[in-house]
Amino acid sequence: MSAFKTFEELEAWKSCREYRVFLAHQVFPLLLNKKEFSLLDQLKRSARSTTHNIAEGFGRYHYLDNYKFCAIAS
Repeated sequence: MSAFKTFEELEAWKSCREYRVFLAHQVFPLLLNKKEFSLLDQLKRSARSTTHNIAEGFGRYHYLDNYKFCAIAS
């Protein structure tokens, strides 16, 4: 049985979440000022995908499915 009850307890998810917050507060405002909208959009989507893929993999019952989503997140 897993020692974790939710994906939010995983260290990998916490690190990715911290990265998202860092980007939102430190990097995104700089890109908005320079009007780098395409780069901003790409960074937003990539930062979101890491946490989303870890959460999706956590909900899978077979370890290979979990591995696939964690590999995509990395």
